[in-house]
Amino acid sequence: MNQQFDFDAACVKYAGKWNVLAPVHPKDFIMDFLLNHQSFTKSPEAAIEFYFRSGHESSEMFQAVVDKDLELNGSQSVLEFASGYGCVTRHLLKARRFRLTACDIHQEANDFNATKLEATAMESCAVPEKFDAAGTRYDLVFALSFFSHMPKATWTRWLQALFNVVKPGGYLLFTTHGPTSLRKVFSAARNVSLDDEGFYFNADSEQKDLETSQYGTTITDNRFVIEQLSKLPKNCELRLLRAGIWWGHQDLYVLAALPSSQ
Repeated sequence: MNQQFDFDAACVKYAGKWNVLAPVHPKDFIMDFLLNHQSFTKSPEAAIEFYFRSGHESSEMFQAVVDKDLELNGSQSVLEFASGYGCVTRHLLKARRFRLTACDIHQEANDFNATKLEATAMESCAVPEKFDAAGTRYDLVFALSFFSHMPKATWTRWLQALFNVVKPGGYLLFTTHGPTSLRKVFSAARNVSLDDEGFYFNADSEQKDLETSQYGTTITDNRFVIEQLSKLPKNCELRLLRAGIWWGHQDLYVLAALPSSQ
């Protein structure tokens, strides 16, 4: 990150606004995307403010869903899957209400989250069937904008893998590019249309160090997602669907892992 301003000072400024830790990794792909986005090229400080504000808002929304919609008491164990370099992690840690584990495929991200953000961190993997969260199950598994990048070959397999690490009585929360995203975000793009199953994938994303055929840009409509739920274990129940709620366009799904007696 080669800005002609004091990047670290700006991070400290906006981290202080939300009372979170300030360090940002040089390879943080979200920060890099924002700094190079046409909306912020003339004001890198505005990009930094947006980075910290967006992380705060996602943390608040996650907590609001947990508090208002889910039947959980006490301190919950949370797996933040595909956590990246801690954009949301630092804000979830500030809440001090979760036993949080950040999990990412980038070992550098996990090392950074552990050493600089003081998070418990775990490495993910490229093959869904090999992911078992080190044998641990969680009250809450949270995958923010992960399924908005998966190709059809691994989309459902990752859904199954993440649901498998939810405790009975717990929940999987994830977001997708849905119909609102298609209308608001991708309407100007050419050749963007869903296939007969309600799925679209383009081998391109803001994260340039991953193979784009495995991590690109995905749009799914509700019928595709709900069809995939039928492939999960019988104790899976769709508890909540809120269209266009995250960032004003991504859909939120909440799946309950029902206890075996139900």
